Amino acid sequence: MHKKLRHSYDLTAWSLFHWQCTLSFQFQTAPLLRTPPQSPLPDPDLNPDWYGESWLKYPSTSVLVPMEYRYTFKARVEFSLILNAAMLQASTNESDNQIVRSGARRIIETVEKLEAWYRTLPGRLLPSNIVFPSQLKLHLHYYYVLIQLYEILVSYGNNGSPLLLLNQDTLEKSLAKYRAYFETILRVHYLRHSFEYGNMMLARFLAMLAFLALTKLNSLISRDSSEPEVYCMDVGGTDLRAARATLLIAQKGLSDQGRGYYLPRNILQDVLNRMTPSDSNVLQSFITIQQEGQEVTEERKTRMESHCPPDIIHLANNPDRQQHDNWICRRDDPSMDALYGDYDDGISTVG
Repeated sequence: MHKKLRHSYDLTAWSLFHWQCTLSFQFQTAPLLRTPPQSPLPDPDLNPDWYGESWLKYPSTSVLVPMEYRYTFKARVEFSLILNAAMLQASTNESDNQIVRSGARRIIETVEKLEAWYRTLPGRLLPSNIVFPSQLKLHLHYYYVLIQLYEILVSYGNNGSPLLLLNQDTLEKSLAKYRAYFETILRVHYLRHSFEYGNMMLARFLAMLAFLALTKLNSLISRDSSEPEVYCMDVGGTDLRAARATLLIAQKGLSDQGRGYYLPRNILQDVLNRMTPSDSNVLQSFITIQQEGQEVTEERKTRMESHCPPDIIHLANNPDRQQHDNWICRRDDPSMDALYGDYDDGISTVG
């Protein structure tokens, strides 16, 4: 086979592998591809031509800037390898007792592998050096997955599971820390690149941020003075104004994404319905949200029920709705209760 043709096949195969892994995690299904492509990815430093290069020219300068996408592509694929293997393992046919015994252990092993992957990122992809949208989304995807996995670990501890040997306080602090990192990177993305260009993964991240901020806002408003302090590293910190600002930023992003995609437009409306009247008025003072009638609302919910799987974080915080103590929850009949439910019971990142 001609070298260029072989190259195009390999690049396409690895891109497809990453994308199917991403979709499998989103929809909580077993990956379609059980094994990665046979051709290994070359070293970006030793064989940069294999990946190609894109040069950007910004209006403020005549200097061309290389994206160095080869490092992002390789890191993204290595991330997918870990996630794909974990989902395949979690979706194996096991008895309920086996799943109960191994569920928490598997999540912890996956978290450790992901954190090890993060520690070995090349210098160009370290948090202090990332600037391009593809680089920011790589970090966002990492924290997006970690937040969901830690949510389930925390739920194990809250339910008094004897299988979880980790300290509950440590788990909650780690979860709060990762939520804060996730919010910070999304804010950097907003300041550098805005949320106006269409990207479905970005819409996913914004949906998670919106519901995290809404949950934090509700908890700060309803928190009793006798309750323990909220970890200051969490989304929005302990300041009502900061949590409200985070929610408004997320809603602004969902509004931008909703111009081209159906799902973020509907999540925007769903979050708006859960906001206080005063916050809703502030939001609608700088973005236009078309009010929907009762029939449109019911149709929207029906479409969401038909096309969106139950949320993994929401299920993690609702043990009565978990079919298995596994971080991929298998369902035969998704319902609106699983998709929306009582908001105070958990976080919904529908879609």
